[in-house]
Amino acid sequence: IAADKTALWPSEVLVHSANSADQTSPRLIELDDAIYVTWVDNRSGNADIYLQYIDEAGQRQWSADVKVNRDSSSADQLNPSVTSDGEDLYIAWVDYRSSSADIYLQKVAPDGSILWSADKLASDEGTLATATMPQVVMNDDDLYLVWTDSRNGNNDIYTQNFNTDGTPVWASSLKVNDDLAGANQTQPAILIKPNGTITYAWADDRNNDYDIFASGHVGSAPTPLGNVPLTITGSKRISDNPEIHKYQTSLTTNAQGTASLSNLEWDSYDLGDLSVANADPALPFVLLPGTAQTLKLYFP
Repeated sequence: IAADKTALWPSEVLVHSANSADQTSPRLIELDDAIYVTWVDNRSGNADIYLQYIDEAGQRQWSADVKVNRDSSSADQLNPSVTSDGEDLYIAWVDYRSSSADIYLQKVAPDGSILWSADKLASDEGTLATATMPQVVMNDDDLYLVWTDSRNGNNDIYTQNFNTDGTPVWASSLKVNDDLAGANQTQPAILIKPNGTITYAWADDRNNDYDIFASGHVGSAPTPLGNVPLTITGSKRISDNPEIHKYQTSLTTNAQGTASLSNLEWDSYDLGDLSVANADPALPFVLLPGTAQTLKLYFP
């Protein structure tokens, strides 16, 4: 449709090759005056991700639609998202090849050639959690992916940065939302400005109904705080006068910003003057006897 609302094509066009299966969830992107359409396609009896290219006149340019995902099983691939670096296409989707939902990535050339021999597993939520609702965007040679993630027992928003070869830039994904109360965050969106500033928005039920929240950062992962002195104090006391806490220890993080605690028990713990802006997993969390847990704390 032109700016004056004039129809530019004489009629609507069928984007994919004719078949009796269902095609859903279309996504569009423009690259070098070509229009690329990706969608969910059930022609094989399960849901796969397909791609087709149409010109400005609405004419389909490839004789056969291109299947994007390399998985040949009967698992479903759903909910695609597509972006471009100006040369190639990058497509993300929800994938059930490992039973639970993960996010996978694939890179496609303008002629429809699949550039990675195997799809790249992009989410790192673990085998017992799910990753859904992916959104991908490019900023120069940086690919940013955001998704909904259930690793903490509720839905949170996570993000990761990838090189153009699909290699993660950050050591692990970053939890975006700062809610510490176990509420659900879902339906993420992402926008990158030319200066590299990234803004995220999502639906959030921390106030007992769904609201829209937003957050942002400058495009780099949090920097580990090395050699930071910490004093960890439990709330339980063995004496009030003088005040003696059952658990209190002082330590310093190593150069990578990590520290190990042991002999913890059911209690709440204080970090003194340090203010926690975010935590992964969300606080509070349950640590069972005889188990270990990695806790990431983010400070403003």
